[in-house]
Amino acid sequence: SQETNNTKPGCPSKCGNLSVPYPFGIGSGSVCSIGPWYDIICDTSQDPPKAFLPLPVFSYSQEYDSPNGTFSPVEVVGISLTGGHVRIRNTISSCCFDSSGGITRFNAADQVVATCFTLSQLNKYYAIGCYDLAYISPVRGIDDKHFRSGCVSVCSNPQDIIAGSCTGIGCCETSLPKDVTTYLSTIGSFNNHTSIRSFSKCGYSFLGEQSSFKFRGASDLSDLDFIKRTLESVPVVLDWVIGNRSCDEYKNTSDYYCKSNSFCVDSESGNGGYRCTCNNGYQGNPYLSPGCQDIDECADPKGNPCFGICSNFPGHFNCSCPDGYEMEERMGGVAPLEIQSPQRSGYHLELYSGFYLYLLG
Repeated sequence: SQETNNTKPGCPSKCGNLSVPYPFGIGSGSVCSIGPWYDIICDTSQDPPKAFLPLPVFSYSQEYDSPNGTFSPVEVVGISLTGGHVRIRNTISSCCFDSSGGITRFNAADQVVATCFTLSQLNKYYAIGCYDLAYISPVRGIDDKHFRSGCVSVCSNPQDIIAGSCTGIGCCETSLPKDVTTYLSTIGSFNNHTSIRSFSKCGYSFLGEQSSFKFRGASDLSDLDFIKRTLESVPVVLDWVIGNRSCDEYKNTSDYYCKSNSFCVDSESGNGGYRCTCNNGYQGNPYLSPGCQDIDECADPKGNPCFGICSNFPGHFNCSCPDGYEMEERMGGVAPLEIQSPQRSGYHLELYSGFYLYLLG
């Protein structure tokens, strides 16, 4: 198969350890992306360099004893073309207490991702702690969604807490509505952890990718590195699309970016937009000319089920037998089997999108 080109000619492909495929591009106001919302700002002053989304995407955190909060750019840790996802660095709300129930740390956190992004349904909202209430809501004045969601995590002793279980004992989880572009996360305690401080001094809440977070049980409640570890391992997933209208509305316009051997997929969100996907049997970047490239299945014997004569064609491949042999299913594929009857010969098989078709020659 041909090497996939994921960036426009002359544009850098990576910021530090992050690969940046078109329609995203590195640089503010550069020609490397399809527009300013898809620019990736690469901070080369850090080692390794780190990638950030452009404003007005930002994080905000405020401590309980500070009159002013802190605005921060949103770090990008992953970009997926096929899934239509961008993974960003998390923010975590927390509350901690001393032996008398006094607050030693309390902060609320929010993220604003308005533009071409929405918060993915791959995320869950979590609360970690005992007798803690976490709730999440949109940021007023920015997001027009009206909702408030949350959950309560309770426990009396560490023996009741089960690792891997987020059903309300030491850990709880809930979902967000679709098409949300901002969130504010807050956590509070019913009794300031006075009765459980021996094993739970803090409570935490955060939005994060469900498949990336594994609750470790009581050890998470006493782990002083919980915030650091979660920030490093559990991203927030954003869905991204192009534009705010349907495929049919964009076709035959300059804002239609699906190239050869690809097709357009309408966004399932209520905000409109579309993404491009390679046709079956093709791979590559569907947003860049010349489009998606044929997959040569025959060049990868481990990736195709043919143990006979493999012939590659655009979008599919044929698996055939020499004269005197017929197909036999073997090890999840097909292989030649010598024909006992001379009247049966010339069989071959074609694979189209995962279906086998036996043809008699």
